[in-house]
Amino acid sequence: MDYKRTLLSQILDSIGQKPIIILFGARQVGKTTLIKEIIKNFKIALYLEGDDPKTAQLFEGRSSLELAQVVLGHDLVVIDEAQRIKNIGTVLKLIADNVPQVNVLATGSSSFELANKLSEPLTGRNRKLFLYPLSLKELVDTYTKMNVEKKIEEYLIFGMYPQIVSGDGRQKKIQLLKD
Repeated sequence: MDYKRTLLSQILDSIGQKPIIILFGARQVGKTTLIKEIIKNFKIALYLEGDDPKTAQLFEGRSSLELAQVVLGHDLVVIDEAQRIKNIGTVLKLIADNVPQVNVLATGSSSFELANKLSEPLTGRNRKLFLYPLSLKELVDTYTKMNVEKKIEEYLIFGMYPQIVSGDGRQKKIQLLKD
């Protein structure tokens, strides 16, 4: 099930206001799904996974000129799981300072780890946004108010992570939560 996330328009409005947009959120709240929806709004977007060792090699130990060559020509550069890239704060600072026409959206599950790597180098160069599990408004927009009211007890018991809400059956939801 695709949910229309209320943060979508806020992110789209923020792109271009600051060179770097940072999207924090716990695992499984839908960050990757949301950024793939955002990418659809750009003609030439570059999607990179911080988990991929080749992506890390693209950025680690690079000069500002080398970083510019990686990102130039794209309307939007997305770095998913950015905290996995060594010295990501400095990398993003060099991009922001030397390639002003490029917008960067970086995500991180481990917000504490990512925040520690980003705070000092990106002062004044970024906007931080937080994606949480589904809100009641997002559920109502997807399922209608009456259907959400019928399942409110279930949402309170199991929470509102997208995979949990979309899951069928109590046992499956319990297993997803354990996993």
